[in-house]
Amino acid sequence: MDSLPGKSTFLHIDVGGGSTEISLIRNGKIKLYESFNIGTVRMREGKVKNSETQRMLKWLSDLPLPADESVKAIGTGGNIVKLHALAGTASREAMNLHHLKSTNAYIESLSHHDRVYELKLNPDRAEVINHAGNIFIQIMEHCHIHEIYAPNVGLKDGIVKQLWKKRFNAKKS
Repeated sequence: MDSLPGKSTFLHIDVGGGSTEISLIRNGKIKLYESFNIGTVRMREGKVKNSETQRMLKWLSDLPLPADESVKAIGTGGNIVKLHALAGTASREAMNLHHLKSTNAYIESLSHHDRVYELKLNPDRAEVINHAGNIFIQIMEHCHIHEIYAPNVGLKDGIVKQLWKKRFNAKKS
């Protein structure tokens, strides 16, 4: 997935260890953005405040999502890329919510040892990947989103690509 279709609506979800950032993207532009103190490490340590979860759910409920089009999610971060791969979804395809839920349930059924040795997860990721899955699932369910893309592109990759395009386009003029 190299670029987003111009007339589409996406919810970008970036789950980190300490926070989750959510952006509403419409027609290729960020329309709304918010950051929440809900992250995988905070969840693992039981430090996500119920008030913060409620704030996120209220923010999501207030989003002006179109009723006449299917909104898709874009997930970023190592956990969603790994969940996408573990679900067996092709790299350029969307993973449906059902596959995300069943993959996450399978991961949750495994011990930390099995996550590391059977799934080949690094020990740090093995501790938090299910929490990331739960965050993505909660957001997608709340917004009635049925598919999520997980481009395997990091922030640095995106910045370099954007700078390269600017430089290349500037030389053309």
